[in-house]
Amino acid sequence: MFEVYIHEAHAGEYMPKYPEFENIEQPKTMEERIALFEFYREYIVTKPLVSNPDDTVIIHALIDSLTMIWENKYSGLATCGFVIGLDGSIKLNTGFLQFETQMDDIEASIEEELANTSIQPVHNSKGVVLNNIMLSNNRIVINGLSNNTTFYSVFKVNGALLQSGNVCAKNSSILLTKECASGVVILKLWGDLNLTKPVILK
Repeated sequence: MFEVYIHEAHAGEYMPKYPEFENIEQPKTMEERIALFEFYREYIVTKPLVSNPDDTVIIHALIDSLTMIWENKYSGLATCGFVIGLDGSIKLNTGFLQFETQMDDIEASIEEELANTSIQPVHNSKGVVLNNIMLSNNRIVINGLSNNTTFYSVFKVNGALLQSGNVCAKNSSILLTKECASGVVILKLWGDLNLTKPVILK
């Protein structure tokens, strides 16, 4: 799951809720676009788009080129969502995200895509291999952990935090709460191990 940052939709625009954008100019270089994105990342957390700031989740981001490769391929509409299949085709285009049912559509589309996909080994930045993430008796069992502490969070697809804690090789399973009974969730690991991965719960 990625956020894709394209052109700045509100550069030079006055908005009472976001007055800082009135003095922002549209970037003319990639360095300026990256700097503006970094400002956006820090700024948006102070003004979350969800009712509970604790539900805000920051995901990995891709920054579009100035030639607008991704914007032209998919959409120049800010705040929209796509589910891209493993074959590269668009499985879902939400249009402008404004309704909770659209997040339900994203979750269903991801679940359908993952249901037809075998889980492959996942490599993290430190070279640790997770041979599998297994689901058993309301638990997520993670292979490949060291004895050092790895922290985890489980999020809904819409970014709402469901639960968090820590795991290690001695206790490599996450006991899920009732709220995590079924559907697609996002598992995030960090600390000794860094990983963000969608998981299907049934």
